[in-house]
Order: sequence, then structure tokens, then C-alpha cells
Amino acid sequence: MKLLITILAAAVLTSCEPIQRRYCPAYDSSCTQTYVVQSGDICNKITGTYGISLANFYQWNPGVHNPSCDNLYPGCTYCVAVNPQPVCPTYAANCAKTYTVVSGDICWKIVGIYGIALNDFYKWNPGVNNPAVTPGHECDNLWPGCKYCVGVNPNPGPPNPHQPNIKTDCTQYYQAVPGDYCWELSQRLGLDNNVFMSWNPDVGPNCQSMLAGYYYCTAV
Repeated sequence: MKLLITILAAAVLTSCEPIQRRYCPAYDSSCTQTYVVQSGDICNKITGTYGISLANFYQWNPGVHNPSCDNLYPGCTYCVAVNPQPVCPTYAANCAKTYTVVSGDICWKIVGIYGIALNDFYKWNPGVNNPAVTPGHECDNLWPGCKYCVGVNPNPGPPNPHQPNIKTDCTQYYQAVPGDYCWELSQRLGLDNNVFMSWNPDVGPNCQSMLAGYYYCTAV
């Protein structure tokens, strides 16, 4: 009898499968569109379907191995689109000093701190609503986190840091942030991507050398 119980217990133990528990990886909290991975999917297939860059896919889905993409889990949801971040407005090409806006800032406060004329602030920051240009709107579109010009050099030139072969007669510049990609940035700024890349040749033929924190020419 004891032998029979031992045999039955062993059979139960060998027939039980261990519980497999898999957790789907987290993705960007600002995600607006997702995709449920199917067996056999690869990152290039997903990004091609949704017209996004691999760089953005990896950024929005930090749990995915970059660049191998060897850990997509069928049945798990991955981010393929996010809320667009506001594009910080450009400012004077010869800007020598900038200020990063915080929530609650107004133009009068900023010009008071730096001892500059309001008209100069509008001139150096043409993206800021100036009532002389846009009646009924006065400095009502400052973006927290964006930089604005509060002082200029007499001679124009690209702000630092910038890549060495940037076009020299630019009138506006954009400071790249992590996740920026040439084609996407050109679309947001209303530029032809080939023109943007010709002004900023150091980004490389596939935009593989675009550097976060560096300034790029966006108008001439």
C-alpha cells in the first residue's frame, strides 16, 4: 500500500507542469495607439506597417531589446504612436543667451529679469504671439520647457553645440531632443526632408548621426 501511494505521488508530481507567468513590458505613458504582437512579428515589420522609425519604437517601448529586437512577446501590446510633443519655437540665429520657460511665466516677467525691451524679446523670438502682429494675442503661447532668447550677439552664427558642416547662412535653428528623427522633424517643421539634410549634412544619409542637444539649421 505504501509503495502504491509513493508511485501515485510521483506520477502527480511528474505530470504537473510548472506555472509559467509572463508579464508584458511597459510602454510610453503618452501612447495613443498600440499593436498586439503576433507570432513571427519583428520590429522592422511593425515599424513599416505604422510608418514610424525604429528609434521611436525602441524609445516608446523601452523593454524591447535594442537593436536585436529579440524579445517581442506574442499577445503583448506595444506602442506605435504617441501624443506629439510641442515643437519649441525657433529664435534669433545670433542668440547669445537663452531662458527656459517654466509654468506660469509671462513675457513681462522674463524681460524684467533680464533687463531687455519687450519689443526685442518679440523680435528675437518670432514664434511668441506679439499683439502688433497677432491682434488679440499677447504672449499667450509660451511653452514650459522650451528655450527663448533673452540676449543676442551682434554677429549671427549657429549656436553651440552644432555639427561642423552646418549651413553657415541659417536664420533659424532647432535644438534636437532625444527621439528626434530627420524625416519626422522635417514634417513637424514643414520642411522638405532632403532640404533639411542638405543644410545639416553631418546627420548622415540615414539620419544616423543626429545628436540630441545639438542645434540644426531649419531656415535660411
